[in-house]
Amino acid sequence: MYEYSGRRAGSREERDYFNGEYGGRNGNEEEGDGYKYRGRGFVQLTGRANYTDMQALYNSIISNPTALERQANTDLSPIDLVNNPDIAADDPDVAARIAALGMQQGLFTVYRLDDFFTANGPRNESARLQQFEDARSIVNPGDRVEYIAGRAEEYYQTLRTFFRNLR
Repeated sequence: MYEYSGRRAGSREERDYFNGEYGGRNGNEEEGDGYKYRGRGFVQLTGRANYTDMQALYNSIISNPTALERQANTDLSPIDLVNNPDIAADDPDVAARIAALGMQQGLFTVYRLDDFFTANGPRNESARLQQFEDARSIVNPGDRVEYIAGRAEEYYQTLRTFFRNLR
């Protein structure tokens, strides 16, 4: 779950590419920060500032787990994203938590999940698809909007069927 540069992984060309793309922004102030803090995880977290903010949020949330998290036997250890950014790509549980926390808190753009979704959302597919498309503004706005909205609708229908069959 690493950002793809089109260059051989770990090569000088790849390092130069990311340092050129991300150096000097998003808190990337030190030499090599563009490469070190390139996109990782499900949402492609980038930039030293974003890794630092996510580390603080993640560790504050994980220090007070819900009962469900405690029962699930998941690793609730603090993480050090700033010194070990590969954690965001190599551990799918961490990547999922980063995606969920960032979308809940509005860390990726100015939008949050609750800007688009309520407990009593639209009942018809057309309105739901529009809602899913609008919600794409939370992470990577404009990128594959229709495709992702379609996948969200499929997921919604699967969950709906599952819960309907539980009755």
